[in-house]
Order: sequence, then C-alpha cells, then structure tokens
Amino acid sequence: NAVYLQTLSVATFGDIVLSKSWTGGGALTFVGGTTGGTATINATANCIQGLVTLPGPVALNDFKLRSVGNGISMAAPSVMTFSRITFEACSNAHIICATAGAKVTAATNYTVSAGAGFHVWCSDFGTVELASRTVNISTASLAFAVFIYNPRFGNVLANAMTFTGATATVTGTNWYVNYNGIIYTNGA
Repeated sequence: NAVYLQTLSVATFGDIVLSKSWTGGGALTFVGGTTGGTATINATANCIQGLVTLPGPVALNDFKLRSVGNGISMAAPSVMTFSRITFEACSNAHIICATAGAKVTAATNYTVSAGAGFHVWCSDFGTVELASRTVNISTASLAFAVFIYNPRFGNVLANAMTFTGATATVTGTNWYVNYNGIIYTNGA
C-alpha cells in the first residue's frame, strides 16, 4: 500500500507537516518532479516535519529545501529517507532528528548550496545516517554554527563521507558532542 506523490519539476511548495498517521501502513514518497528536478519547498517553519509515529517510512526525493526553520525535521519515532536533495538556506538546521526512534537517512548523495545554523542536529536518541555519502558543495562560501551538532544522546553515522564541488570556505565548528552523544566518523 505505498503512496507516491510526484510534483511538477518547477513547482514551489510550503511546509509539509505529517501530523496524522495513515491507515494500512506502507511507504509515503514525495518526489519533486523528475530525477534531479528543481521543485522547491520554501517553508515558513519546516520543509517536511514528522510530528507523530508513522505506520511506514517516508521518502523525500528530488527537492530543494529552503526554510526559516529546518529542512527535514523528525520529532516522532518514524523513519525518513532523502534522495537527491539540495539543502539551501535554513535558519536552524538542514536536518534535525531529535526523539527516540526517529531516524533520518541519506539514501543517495546530496548537495549543500547554502548554510544553516547546523547541517545536522541529532539528539534524544534519534539517529542520522550519512555514511558513505558524497556531499556536493555548490557555493563558494558556507557558514554553520556547527556542522554536526549532538548535544545529548544522539547517534550520527558520518563515516566515509566525502565532499566535492566548489572550493568552499566553510566557517563554523565541525562537530559538537556532549552528554553521551555519538558522531561516528571512523577517524575521519
């Protein structure tokens, strides 16, 4: 019982809020046009936000994310994957995963074209998986307070990540870990 929602490639949307569960389970997939499309979610809070326990995984594919809050926000024990995303300017975080059982996974390589307060904020037993992904930097200057921020009890898998694209000047702290948080880089 999978649901697949595809938009026009050039469309612009507001916040997607997953505040109610659906019956029957199955995956829910949002696609921003064709592969590599230019559909944009221009949010006033969070581009996509999971607020309740969802009966199946959610996928977000082929969008540009721009927000005065967060790009991807998981605040409930559910699973979200993203593919071929371009993270544009976000006031808080590109990715925030901050509750037990919440998991955000990069299913493909992705692009960062503007900064945010944090690229990743993971806490409170949430998990963010970026392992073995290539991040394309598509601008000459990026600013973050902290690239990967884990103030308490989060789990970030960032081993074997690579960075390509523009020769960028990136300012900010690489990572911050406190109160039993984990950022696994395998020495990188």
